[in-house]
Parts: sequence; C-alpha cells; structure tokens
Amino acid sequence: MVRPPGPRGQEIAMALRFRKQPAQFFYDVVREHGNLCSFKVGTRWYYVVNEPDIISDLLITNNAKFVKDRAQRLTHLLMGKGLITSEGELHLKQRRLMQPYLHRNRIDDYAPAIVRYTAGAVDAWRDGETIDLHLQLNRITLDIITDTLFDSLVGDAGTTLGRELGNMMSYVIRVVTSPLPTLTRWSPGPKSVKARLQRRKLNSLIVKLVDEGREQHEPGRRNTLLDALLEAEERPDRPGISTQQIYDEVITLLLTGHETTANALAWAWHLLSHHPEEYERLLAEVDALLGPRDSTPGARDSVGTLTAADVASLPYARRVFTEAMRLYPPAYAIGREAVADHRVGDFQVPAGTTVYMSQYVMHRDPRFYEDPDRFDPDRWLPERSEGRPKWAYFPFGGGPRGCIGEPFSWLEGVLILAGLSYVWRFRPAVDKPAPVAQPLISLRPRDGVWLVADDRRSLQAGSRNGT
Repeated sequence: MVRPPGPRGQEIAMALRFRKQPAQFFYDVVREHGNLCSFKVGTRWYYVVNEPDIISDLLITNNAKFVKDRAQRLTHLLMGKGLITSEGELHLKQRRLMQPYLHRNRIDDYAPAIVRYTAGAVDAWRDGETIDLHLQLNRITLDIITDTLFDSLVGDAGTTLGRELGNMMSYVIRVVTSPLPTLTRWSPGPKSVKARLQRRKLNSLIVKLVDEGREQHEPGRRNTLLDALLEAEERPDRPGISTQQIYDEVITLLLTGHETTANALAWAWHLLSHHPEEYERLLAEVDALLGPRDSTPGARDSVGTLTAADVASLPYARRVFTEAMRLYPPAYAIGREAVADHRVGDFQVPAGTTVYMSQYVMHRDPRFYEDPDRFDPDRWLPERSEGRPKWAYFPFGGGPRGCIGEPFSWLEGVLILAGLSYVWRFRPAVDKPAPVAQPLISLRPRDGVWLVADDRRSLQAGSRNGT
C-alpha cells in the first residue's frame, strides 16, 4: 500500500522524539514532509493531517468511521469513563445530560461567580511580588468551576487537588506515550507506585466533593450540573448512572474545566508581558470600561461590577485571548483511530490507523497566518480574518466531540483577563526561566509562568504625584 510521505527508519529515535515533544514533532514532520504525511512506530502507522477540508471531513462528515485514538482512550487512568474518554451511546447519553448546563443560554448565569473569584484575587499579591501566575490562575479557575457546576468549594483542598491532578497528568502521559503502555502502567517501579497512591488521594477528594453535594441536594432540584448527575444516579427503584460514573464525570469536568482556561490565560499574560504595545491597548480598553465605575478615582473597586454583557465592550481582550490560544492551544492535537477504511486526499486510511490533527501545527501555518509565530491580536479583526478557512483555527476541536465547555471558556477567559488587568500589570521576572510549552493532556507551561506583579494603583498614584 502506498502511504503518504514521511520520515522512515530510525524508529526508536523517532518514537523518543514523539514521546518527549509530540506537538513539536508534528510541527517538524509536517513542515518537512507536507500537510498529509505519515510515520510508523513498531507495527503502528500514524497519519498527520494539516488540511482544513480533510479535518472537517474527519471530525464532522465521516466522524462515525473514527473513535478516539489509543492515547486518548488511555486517559481513562485519570478520568475513568467520563465525557472525554467515553464512546458511542454512553458518550451521547452523557452529553445530552450535561449540555443544558453548559449551553450558551445558560453560560451568562455563571458570570457573577467568575467575577466574584476574579475580584477576590485582586488583593492576593503584593506590589512588586514575583508570582507563578499559572499556579494562581489554576486556583481561581478551580474555584469557579466547583462553584458554578457543583455549588461547592474545594477551599484549602484546592492546592492539593490541583497538585494531584498535575501529577496524575504527568503519569498518564508517560503511560500513553510508552511503546508498552500496559507494562509501564503496572510496573513495580517507584513512579507507578507513586501514581497509584496519588490516584487514591485524588479519588478521596472527588468522593468528598460529591458527598457534600449529595448532602445539600434536594430531590427534583437541578440547579447545577452535579444536581443533574445526582438526579440521574442509579437507585433500587430505577436504572440510572452509577455512582462511579458520577465520580468520573466530576473529575473530567474539574480537569478540563479549569486547567485549559488557566493555561490559555497564563500564556496570554506571558505574551503580553513581552509585547508592551499590545499590552497598553488591552489596558486602555479595560480602563475605558471600568474606570468610570470606580467609587473614587483610582479606587479599582469596579472589577466586581463586570458582567457577561461587558464582554461585548472588550473586543480587544477577546482578540488577545483568541491569539493566545492560536499560539499555545490548550488542546494541541486530536487523535482518531479509523474503525473502517477511509480515503483522505490521494491516500487510503486503513482501519486501525491513527490520524492526528494538530492545532499547534495548523495555528502556525503560514498559508493562513502572516508571520505566524508573531503575537498579533489584530489578525482576528474581521477584515483580516475574512476568507480564512474555519478549520484553520480549532482550539476547542469540533463535531460531535467538540469541547462542550467552549462557551464557558470564552466568557471566563475574557472576564478574568479584563478584571485582573484593571488592577495588575505583569512583567517578566528576570531571575526566573522563561516558560516552556509542555504537552501533557493539555499544553501547559512547564515550571509555571513567573511574572512580577505591579499594582497599577501604585503606579498611577506615583504618576499623579510626579514620581
């Protein structure tokens, strides 16, 4: 069979590159071999597709011929049979149950909680303090997701929960990218043993969160997504979803509902801190909206007045968030395994072949983005984005398995970006290393995003006093 062009030979070295930096590996392979290419590791063939029309065909038109690839299926080690890992009728049932709570018509109801936790973080730092903004954003978004979807707060357990989620993600990726995943998972080595202990701790936190929700739940009430899950729980008098399934859904929503947005925002501020002109434009837009609402000049108490309706007055903030997800998409690749033969372009995709579509590669394609490595929020102005194919930008995937939380992420990202920017300006910490993209389950900044937080209230007071 004729396969698409791609690297051949040196499979061990190639497998190590693929395992260590999959996003960069996809980028290099496409740039060297073309927008439809292939490679082989062991007995498995992998195709990489970087054509918008073909991506649309795979994710929408012929999505029934594909299931999630082996790597994504193995994430059940972390998320069980939650919405991300399930297939077929189970996935359809889960999505129908959850969709009303993450639908565009419901999302605006979550804005007060988003704003409340954003405003609560305004006084979290000292002027001139060096902080890991990625860590701080993870805590904010974790509080938001537990409040809005579960009507619960993790409180001090949030630090532990965030850490255990991160540790487990590292372990899952180690298993997923191993040539012998089963052996890696069950090996008696210290990393496997530690991971199993971490999973137990993570499980206990999830059980505690669900049990607290169950204590507060009133039969027939469906105010939150957790209410809906508890209402659907299996009981002696009727069938339903199992308690374990509820735990799986909760951990899936916790992970995907806070990690991805925190990553995108951390990358956004990293980019802004190195592009002062773009940063000034963002601050000017935010000041114009919130400044007139302050109780006294420079009070900065108007952060708490932000609403969902204000997003329409923050077009530049949205473009900043959009551009950050172009350069550093939280979901950096989508993998699908063919369950039936299918043709892509001039080549056959036999059943059993894994096909990758990488947002990281597509979003940096010079065919669709002039000077693609440059941070340029204005490339999303209507007159500059007109004619760009829909599938040249797909940070949330698409089709029946597209991210169910996309509307939530857009609202949350813009409101947090605006709220924190009104009070704080972040600059690079010269004594800390620059963040490095680490492709785990999402594209997170390895070792954090270390920035110096300058209180704009102090800066403006000094300006008024002539200092």
